[in-house]
Amino acid sequence: MGRVGCYPSISSLPTRPDCVVLCVRDSALEESLDEAGRAGVPAAVVFGRGYDPESATPLPERLGAIARKYGMAICGGNGMGFLNSLDDLRVSFGAPRNEGLASGVSVVVHSGSILEWLIGNRRNLAFDFAVSAGQ
Repeated sequence: MGRVGCYPSISSLPTRPDCVVLCVRDSALEESLDEAGRAGVPAAVVFGRGYDPESATPLPERLGAIARKYGMAICGGNGMGFLNSLDDLRVSFGAPRNEGLASGVSVVVHSGSILEWLIGNRRNLAFDFAVSAGQ
């Protein structure tokens, strides 16, 4: 196996990623998304809940403002990511049972649990794209 480096921050990466996956506590989401935006990262997947009971402005609204500021596409928060079966790209926790089967069908769901159920089904359902949009 090749070696994969570990970096302390998005800005310290040797190249700009196409997408960041933010698996950090809610209090670190804004700073992390802003750092990704400053680095020119065009997309982010947010697995965190995106909940901040202390603020008058909901955290999802603040994350959306950061994404708009940098022209970033964002999936989540409080979702389970996405999969693209056509390009063998999975940014989610689950593994589809019917991976690699082109179907011409795509699905967008709010619930990560529903996404996991759909892609893990035993009825030979296959999806080209499946997205858990979250909030």
